[in-house]
Amino acid sequence: MDMSVDFDEMSTADWWSGAETYPNYLVEQGLGTVIAHLGADLPVVLSSPVSHIAWGGDGVTVTTPSGTVQAKACVVTVSTGVLNAGTITFDPPLPASKQQAISDLPMGLLAKIALQFDDTRFKFRPNEWLTYKVPEELPAPACYFLTWPFNQDLMIGFVGGDFAWELSDAGTDAAIDFALGEVEAMVGSRARETFVKGTLTQWAHDPLTLGAYAALRPGASGAREELARPLDDRLFFAGEAAAGAHYATCGGAWVSGERAAGEVMAVLG
Repeated sequence: MDMSVDFDEMSTADWWSGAETYPNYLVEQGLGTVIAHLGADLPVVLSSPVSHIAWGGDGVTVTTPSGTVQAKACVVTVSTGVLNAGTITFDPPLPASKQQAISDLPMGLLAKIALQFDDTRFKFRPNEWLTYKVPEELPAPACYFLTWPFNQDLMIGFVGGDFAWELSDAGTDAAIDFALGEVEAMVGSRARETFVKGTLTQWAHDPLTLGAYAALRPGASGAREELARPLDDRLFFAGEAAAGAHYATCGGAWVSGERAAGEVMAVLG
């Protein structure tokens, strides 16, 4: 589940090279509040998805619904899901090595199912991970839970890999029913009697992500490094897919952004 793919699609080399991510802090107000705070004083333009990047001249020209932006350099931070979908076209096309790296980093999926209950706690403790034995079949339809984060009346279920895609395709109601059924198997009918409402993250079909985070294909070691490599001092790449050992984390995306910004500053002098 942490790697967002099933075992037959998982790169053991990528797993082995991953950095330690603890401590891994939760944000009571939501991670979006952190991003909003960090970007409060920056000239950010929203609702302007890029459709085309021309980088064959002295600089770059970026096309958006709000018009074109010309600059000396561009840092591409969109997900490999967006890049693999061809949502953004490049002129000239990206070199074959860059396209191969993007292809070798398809998006995996870790989806979250939030379940709200009344104040019944089933003797589960706040801020703890709840796991349970699943059938000896891989992959198995299963999820693990974060119980009562910040002492709220919530259980957050996590599902990954092919099963996460299947549940996302089935829709929110099906995902909620599955997760609630797993709780019911542990605590009995009280689960549905005390259930209030639930929801499912929509990362699988969000056109700005098309997955949760990039999962390296088996045998494709080096793709993350190739993705992160700048092109002609004009195109730079950042994001969790290009974060090296800190892949699949917001912290990794942040660090990769700092790295790319440093590369741009070095080029601009």
